[in-house]
Amino acid sequence: MSKVTQTIAPKSTRQGTVTQRSKGSFQLRYSVFDAHGRRKQVNQTVRGTKTDAERVLRERLTAGDNGSHVDKSKETIAQYMARWLDTYVATNVTVRTAYGYQGHIKRYINPTIGSFALQSLMTSQVQKMYSDMIEGGLSHTTVLHTHRVLREALGHAVEWGIVTRNVAVAAKPPRRERTEMPMWDAPTIHHFLNLSHETRFGHIFDFAVHTGLRRSEICGLRWNFVDLEAGNLSVVATL
Repeated sequence: MSKVTQTIAPKSTRQGTVTQRSKGSFQLRYSVFDAHGRRKQVNQTVRGTKTDAERVLRERLTAGDNGSHVDKSKETIAQYMARWLDTYVATNVTVRTAYGYQGHIKRYINPTIGSFALQSLMTSQVQKMYSDMIEGGLSHTTVLHTHRVLREALGHAVEWGIVTRNVAVAAKPPRRERTEMPMWDAPTIHHFLNLSHETRFGHIFDFAVHTGLRRSEICGLRWNFVDLEAGNLSVVATL
């Protein structure tokens, strides 16, 4: 395949070139100033369409003009996610929330875009991940949760000066599905309780069914919140 080079200088004092290397692969070449004020040439590979490559180049040129350029890094999405979990997540969210983040990253983000370079990630690639998840039979809710985890993680990458923009913000996840959860009828509930009475958690199941308390509310219940004489209890804390 013949290589085609195009020079672009969109509203910038610098110039850059886009060169097609192979189908779906383009090389960007542009100049920036380092911390010491010296000009240096930067080469970057972008996977996608020519339009994607031109957009990335414009962003790099604009970042160079306004001083928000960040040095090139080979860190992948998976590597950054691991670092984000070990630093920000480990010290700023609850254990349950952190566990949820880890699950979405391990099951959905890393297997699809984890090998991509963080600084080269494009909105179109994020959007494709969402569509592939839907085609694979995952629910809209799962895709939405994955989107929120990725958007938050990339938001911190912007704050930390690793990337210049959060590409997940422009991605459009599907709308939440409105579905009615199926409920057991009374005979099924009684059958379940009869079968569970001899198990370790039989009494807890019985308690949950007759009070309607959630698991976290049951675990957070204390004796001082229970009045056996009056036959009532107060949901004050969760665990």
